[in-house]
Amino acid sequence: MLSGGTINIERIGENFWESLTVYQHLLCARWPVFWLYILCAYAAMNLLFATLFVAAGPDAIQGGEPGARWHNAIFFSVQTMATIGYGQMTPRGTLANLLVSLEALVGLMGFALATGILFARFSRPTAHILRSAQAIVAPFQGKTALMFRIANGRRSQLIEIRATVTLSRMEDDKRKFHQLALERSQVMLLPTTAVQISAE
Repeated sequence: MLSGGTINIERIGENFWESLTVYQHLLCARWPVFWLYILCAYAAMNLLFATLFVAAGPDAIQGGEPGARWHNAIFFSVQTMATIGYGQMTPRGTLANLLVSLEALVGLMGFALATGILFARFSRPTAHILRSAQAIVAPFQGKTALMFRIANGRRSQLIEIRATVTLSRMEDDKRKFHQLALERSQVMLLPTTAVQISAE
């Protein structure tokens, strides 16, 4: 079931988009991947609206550099989405003003969503539990026990830690799970020092 610390279950007969949770994925994605998503979404939306401004006609945007329709459209889209409005370029006509209104709404909602997800990522507590690279089987209180160590990898202190250890093995061509009895299954305070856990 586990391969290198990750679950290797293969889902068959389920659509990828049905099982995808975008919010959870954005919360759990690594920081470089998260910023890449934000950058790609920002660039894609500006490119989309710049294309719409160009399609609205050569006179849809007043001002800007002469003869540079794409250049003007892209930077006008950036200014509109961020509600900057330097005043050098302005929309002209009903269609252009409708596009500006739509992009302003999309920009406000997009920045609000991105800010909310960014705040949720910063405020989400994450533990960093270190474990021993090897577990040992040795005599313990007159019995044979499986022993390993865990420690808090962060400077903060963890309170009321509970641990469970489950053994997974094949029995009679079936995978069965056995919860092992722990010598210490609960720790009131886990500082940076290591704690040894033994399972009979």
